[in-house]
Amino acid sequence: MTTIHDIAKKLGKHPSSVSRALRGGAGVGPELREQILATAAAMGYRPNLMARHLRTRSSPVIGLVLDHQWNWYSAATADGVQEGARRRGLNVMVWNAASREDEAKAVEYFAQLPVAGVIVASSRLDPAAALPEAQLPLVAINRMGGPGVRSILTDDYQGAAAAVAHLVDLGHRQIGYISGPVDWPHSIDRLRGTVDALAKAGLGLPPDLYGQGDWSRESGRRETRRFLGSRLRPTAIFAANDEMAAGVYDEARRLGRSIPGNLSVIGFNDHVACEYLDPPLTTVTLPLREMGLLAVESLFQKEPPPPPVAGRLIIRHSTAPLP
Repeated sequence: MTTIHDIAKKLGKHPSSVSRALRGGAGVGPELREQILATAAAMGYRPNLMARHLRTRSSPVIGLVLDHQWNWYSAATADGVQEGARRRGLNVMVWNAASREDEAKAVEYFAQLPVAGVIVASSRLDPAAALPEAQLPLVAINRMGGPGVRSILTDDYQGAAAAVAHLVDLGHRQIGYISGPVDWPHSIDRLRGTVDALAKAGLGLPPDLYGQGDWSRESGRRETRRFLGSRLRPTAIFAANDEMAAGVYDEARRLGRSIPGNLSVIGFNDHVACEYLDPPLTTVTLPLREMGLLAVESLFQKEPPPPPVAGRLIIRHSTAPLP
């Protein structure tokens, strides 16, 4: 591997002059700097980042903990983190965690390395679970991380309220809602946003129009079957995630309901499959890329973390005015 000393010997210059030129430091004339850079490139020089860390006590690497299975959530989050890292001249080291224990092991491992900090983002692990303590900057995406951890959150409340307001604006008054697990913070905030938006329109959420799901497609099917067999029979259903909304599609079709002719449907998350459902699903986005960018910046800031990031309502073809 080519070193600064090799370049200096090739040019007959002092190694300190070569080092300053490569770092963009002062004390090197433009002609000599250009000569040194050209020679370094021709000789295949690559900077030793770890050696630079030991000299400057600053790390060129951040750790990122994601789901053990790569998915749309991981891809969008990692894209934002990597872009934020590039803007700061940093690199990203990824650990795919399969469990809470594996997540803790990842944080412990990164804490033993010369990294600038760690970002933890998982769509599958319990967002209410506290992150392990570590003597380094730690940022959590879309979950509360506990003492000493900065959290970058999505505004689930506003997203749910926007979805309900859209259905109300279309004339719907019998609106069914399928919630996620009762102990997940995302479920709680989306339910609050739904109830408050209904109340603002002078509507309620009676038991016949409230469904308890678990994020799965099957729970969307089950609650839709119950809704459409009840005395109230909703003209619209809002599911707290896109997977359950896909279950609404399945059961509505099985029961002979057309979407959006007889039933309008909204999801939440903007999963990549939303555009490929028939019809494409109206949903609320999770601003994951933006949250990844904010997470990188939060590693280097001391002020309070930014407020929750609001997603956008994406109107496609699964919602329509009440016939």
